[in-house]
Amino acid sequence: MLAVVWLSSGLTVTRAALAWVAAETLRAFLLLLQSSHGVALVRPKLGLLADSIRFGIKVWVGSFARFLNFRIDQILMGLLASEAALGIYAVAVNASEVLLYLPAATATALLPVAARAEPGQQGQHTLQAFRSAALVTTGAVVVAASLGPLLLPVVFGTAFRPSVEPFLWLLPGALGFAATAVFSNALVASTSPGLSSLGPLVSLVVGVALDFVLIPQFGATGAAAAASTAFLAGGSVAVSAYARRSPFAWSALLLPRRGDLEVLRALARPLRAGP
Repeated sequence: MLAVVWLSSGLTVTRAALAWVAAETLRAFLLLLQSSHGVALVRPKLGLLADSIRFGIKVWVGSFARFLNFRIDQILMGLLASEAALGIYAVAVNASEVLLYLPAATATALLPVAARAEPGQQGQHTLQAFRSAALVTTGAVVVAASLGPLLLPVVFGTAFRPSVEPFLWLLPGALGFAATAVFSNALVASTSPGLSSLGPLVSLVVGVALDFVLIPQFGATGAAAAASTAFLAGGSVAVSAYARRSPFAWSALLLPRRGDLEVLRALARPLRAGP
């Protein structure tokens, strides 16, 4: 939609925002349509709605904090630094966010699997999902660190060459995000919605505090360092919260095992099968 608007009448902030709203509306409609297959529509049950709200509001706190984590550093950049620094940082952020898609998808796929699993198997599924996401994310970080400095000036122009340094500083945060996403969703599946919000909340608090310290002195690079540190801190807290809920051997967190990539193969099956 952005491409159509750009080629037909030109992009403005308002048109880009309307395109985003239209795309999200379409996505919501398609999700509702897909969810209704094989499920009859019935009257809302007030008791179920109340239970859902009580459970969901605790998860929403973490979801809202995670959303702010992605945006508040850019808002603060606009207040604490120049518009040019904000533009440089925005390019670095949007390029590095590509690395977060796979961990987010893995965490989404884990939620129903862990929720249906026997209590003794939930931890196994969670650790396997994290090792899979961490392995692929680490490989993606290495590739991004190698190619990013070459491609960013080519794709966005030489004026954005300063985006390379904050881009590199943002890369380690992808591993922290992977931990937060996987273990927060695992806590939701374990009926611990309050604990699931701890990781994102810690990321938000750490990130905002470091933004005020680092942005005035280091600009976009300071914001990137703050974001990576925040994600790593939130990931550590999410792992610790899950370990309290479902204790596991710390060696199982990082030591690869056979079948670790099964989660990723499961994600790819719908793509291979087609519509």
